[in-house]
Amino acid sequence: MTTTVPTSTSLTTEASLSKVTPTRDSRRLRASPWSRSPHTSCGRPSVLLDGDAWRALFDRFGSEAWRLEVQPTYTMPGEADSFARFLRGESKPESHNSRWHGRVKGYRADGKYVGRVRIVRRPLTDYQRYQFAWGIPGNLAAGEDIRVLDLTGKDLGLPDFDFWLFDETRIVRLNYRPDGTQINRELVDDDPAAYREWKRIAIEASVPFSTYVESQGGART
Repeated sequence: MTTTVPTSTSLTTEASLSKVTPTRDSRRLRASPWSRSPHTSCGRPSVLLDGDAWRALFDRFGSEAWRLEVQPTYTMPGEADSFARFLRGESKPESHNSRWHGRVKGYRADGKYVGRVRIVRRPLTDYQRYQFAWGIPGNLAAGEDIRVLDLTGKDLGLPDFDFWLFDETRIVRLNYRPDGTQINRELVDDDPAAYREWKRIAIEASVPFSTYVESQGGART
């Protein structure tokens, strides 16, 4: 059963709040309730979060908000103009992503942690180059902890969908179409143990953003 919370549909979080192609072995490793299609949640109740409901849930985390970001590209209306400017070779505006930066600074001032692992495969997509050059540096400066996991030629059995894990217990799956358009945000009643294990694997196998960029010769890898 899926319940939709009727709220404003305006974007109220970071525009890039992330799909890898699984191998036959990885599909077998992930033959679990957590890899089923959106809205089913293996028969468990779930709640779709839009606008103010998503912002309110996000802001209520107690100590830690962590994301696994896996999509090769995101097609976000709020980023269309800045992404086009990046592709044209223009300079990044000083105010780029400033709302998210303000929120991260507020969380950090309250002693809270915000982090993510960004999965990539080489060569980077145009969107990933945009993230590396325009998005991630500012997020880091605001206090977010961002690591990169390069899965080129590898499979660690991680899921092919994005999720936020709040306080190691609450899970919000971010569902996307193949072109990177977001379908919905889904608060699911899954057992968090699998998500905590995916988080552990991703963190242990990844490196800090700056380390990855240096190893690849720059942000425009």
